Amino acid sequence: MTTTTTNPLGLDGIEFIELAGPNPDAIARTLRDFGFSRLMRHGTRAVDYWRQHDIHFLVNAEAGSFAEAFQRLHGPCISAMGWRVDNALQAFQTAVERGAEPAPRGDYQRNGEAVPAILGIGGSLIYFIDDTSPADARYQRLG
Repeated sequence: MTTTTTNPLGLDGIEFIELAGPNPDAIARTLRDFGFSRLMRHGTRAVDYWRQHDIHFLVNAEAGSFAEAFQRLHGPCISAMGWRVDNALQAFQTAVERGAEPAPRGDYQRNGEAVPAILGIGGSLIYFIDDTSPADARYQRLG
């Protein structure tokens, strides 16, 4: 039996998982306990970048952000994910054509433009990321 698989969005992995909760220090402790390192902090927002090998977490504690509003409804949670794709705009358009709902707002921009995002499970966000170059000047290395 032959199975044909397709990849209409050009998915190529998970770029990041965003965590949010009322106690970001508790999230940080959990990540540290599991061997993650906080490598960078956003230059102007309360967002930290954590990594272990090819697993990337953002801990978003920014007041007034989508992540804050989402965690107020759901408690400590995964408020968003970034999916690695070949072409972010094309992946977004294809997802919407296939029935996904565009996100009314998101927390992230690249080059002054909103990162394309759709609504995920429970109203979380799924961002489409095609630029996986090292973190840009918005993040400051720690250490």
